[in-house]
Amino acid sequence: MRAKYYPLGNFWNANIGSRPSWSWRSIFESREVVLMGARKLIRSGRRTNIWHDPWLPRPPDFMVHSHRPTSTDITQVSELIDSHNSCWKEELVHSIFCSTEASLIFSIPIGDCQFDDLWCWHFSRNGKFTVKSVYHLAASSATLFPHLQLAATSNSSPNPIWKAIWKICAPPRFKFFIWRCVSAAIPTIEFLARHHIISSEPCSFCSKADCDSMHIFLHCHFSRSVWRLSGLIEHISDFVQPSFSFWIREVLLHSPPRLCSLFVVICTLLWFYRNRKKFDNITPEPFSIVAAANSILEDFDRVEGRPEIPSPLLDSPLFSRPTACYRIFFDGAVSPQASCAGLGVALLNPSGNFIKGLSKKISGIFTPEIVEFYALREALIFANRNRVSNFSIFGDAATVILAANEESSAPSAALGILDDIHHLKSSISPLGIFWLRRDSNYVAHRLAFYAKNMLENDHSWDYLPDPLCQSLLDDFQHT
Repeated sequence: MRAKYYPLGNFWNANIGSRPSWSWRSIFESREVVLMGARKLIRSGRRTNIWHDPWLPRPPDFMVHSHRPTSTDITQVSELIDSHNSCWKEELVHSIFCSTEASLIFSIPIGDCQFDDLWCWHFSRNGKFTVKSVYHLAASSATLFPHLQLAATSNSSPNPIWKAIWKICAPPRFKFFIWRCVSAAIPTIEFLARHHIISSEPCSFCSKADCDSMHIFLHCHFSRSVWRLSGLIEHISDFVQPSFSFWIREVLLHSPPRLCSLFVVICTLLWFYRNRKKFDNITPEPFSIVAAANSILEDFDRVEGRPEIPSPLLDSPLFSRPTACYRIFFDGAVSPQASCAGLGVALLNPSGNFIKGLSKKISGIFTPEIVEFYALREALIFANRNRVSNFSIFGDAATVILAANEESSAPSAALGILDDIHHLKSSISPLGIFWLRRDSNYVAHRLAFYAKNMLENDHSWDYLPDPLCQSLLDDFQHT
């Protein structure tokens, strides 16, 4: 596609062409929407122009608006970065940009500048474009993107039934089916007649002529047997409506959650077995449908009932910690008022004795999660610099630990630092990076807290400060 439509350029400045294919036309039409949230993700800065590319994390245009000084010939973002120390050149940034844009620049994490810049989607956590994120953008950003807001909401209005459907505690395919029912989008006899396909059709279960959707799902003796066995027959009969879709709405809007879940699953199974009877001549027993519905909901509840964190850590090798090895603890502390953050690293020998520590201050306005990524990278650098072998790393930020072990995605802002982490891991090969409770990471936390308040940029500890001695012993006993 690139060779045909933009062989000498790129997607952003390509033309639609004289005889575009259907696929290219569709992709081309989406470009305007993508441009609303696409920006450059700074890693090395070598391929990003300061004045012409969207790279500041500030919608709607992500562009620099500071007046370009006539005395400077700086054009690339890489020229603003101190690649040796992996940080921004603060004096240079302050001399070129206004204070607001300087703060935005300092909030962008910097890796070790080995990797090229990437395009990312600003409105999703991991930087990847999704239709869902565009929908939320349209629904919540009328002032930033009025055209997108109009296009997304001009033909729709708030309706409680949609929220009721997506809150149902059932597997997605059942919620999708009931959404199609409410939207009159399943091939019922009414749907087929409206599209002039067929005018009438007998019931697959009882062979009654000219049956409609209400007959298939409620009035047929087979369906009523299913509802009676489920215990829902009296409840759903109270909401009978002339229209099938309105009947579904009434039941969902006036029923408790568990009943809604069972109702949705049984409706889906009735439609499934109606088709099996019609096309394969397979007739199920009413009891088997009710049993299958209850089994589906029990399995779904069992799966959904597991906590997301820290179970991925406790149920995986991340929690199987080696004991006879050196241990490195890391943590981060944020100080938004001072536009800086602190990183803390502590090294213990296999016996649990403190060997060495580090407190380091970094400039910028970062989220706590980004600071934890910085702290993990600093722990790996610390191990490499001190030639530590046979060691494990511990931290209390579950999302950072999972991302470092490639078990979940990282926020797009941290991708440059995560690349550094993976590169360092491959070169020094720690035994593992493990999660531990926050109250067991007190020493690294206190070193990080000290770092954000100290005057120098970093401080090495060859001994443990007295107030932390007992805490260190407690940490070791808990991990």
